[in-house]
Amino acid sequence: MLERARVLAEEITGLSADAWDTGEDLVVCHGDYCLPNAFLEDGSPDGTAVTGYIDLGGLAVADRWYDLAVALRSLEQPYNLGPGYGAVFLDAYGAKMDERKNELYLILYDLTF
Repeated sequence: MLERARVLAEEITGLSADAWDTGEDLVVCHGDYCLPNAFLEDGSPDGTAVTGYIDLGGLAVADRWYDLAVALRSLEQPYNLGPGYGAVFLDAYGAKMDERKNELYLILYDLTF
């Protein structure tokens, strides 16, 4: 699915194949990792914890930024948590913002959903 989306994204955006060379960090990704698709529970020893997921139709091995980009955009929406929560999420995750991957994977996500 992601390779097909990448080819489509190249055609639509005009970005060359080299632009999509992100040095992928492959992990198991949810595929639609937004706040409404995660069950959260307060009161765990470390604070809020994800205790389950729904909508796993996009589950696949992909670059972790495919999920992180979608999660960041979801968290920052005013109808979810709002501005500033993306940075809190990345800090808790232990990742630093990668603007390039964030932008590219949001393009792929928007083309596939």
